[in-house]
Amino acid sequence: MKEINFKIREGNLELRSCNNHLMSDYLHTTAEIVEWFENNESCYTIANYEIGEESPDLHFCGSRPLMASVDWDTFRKLVATGQKLLEKAYERD
Repeated sequence: MKEINFKIREGNLELRSCNNHLMSDYLHTTAEIVEWFENNESCYTIANYEIGEESPDLHFCGSRPLMASVDWDTFRKLVATGQKLLEKAYERD
């Protein structure tokens, strides 16, 4: 697996690389989209990518994407960017 490293933030939403276990600090091989609280001291995962056989798959965390605070235009942009970054990182030879 290739290691990736990126962090893109727009407003209170952030697309960032992470590892498969999300809570530990191993190699970054996947990505997640998080929403930051107003204090910018904590956040929670809205969706995360899993690397599949054909392409990265986005999985939502419960009903979090449906919360009123999520800006859908920004969310869609981050989803598209994340998909492109991961597909590029895992291009097949």
